[in-house]
Amino acid sequence: CAAGTFGHGCSSSCSKNCESSANKSMCNPETGVCVQGCKSGFAGQYCEN
Repeated sequence: CAAGTFGHGCSSSCSKNCESSANKSMCNPETGVCVQGCKSGFAGQYCEN
């Protein structure tokens, strides 16, 4: 999947609250779990809280 996408056919977008860096994926390409943690003020696997 391209950076910022996950799931079957890479058709879903990572949470906009996932922390990101230029050379790493924001979320797991299969599950969508944020792999680098959350942006400030957010929590949870998907940074939904």
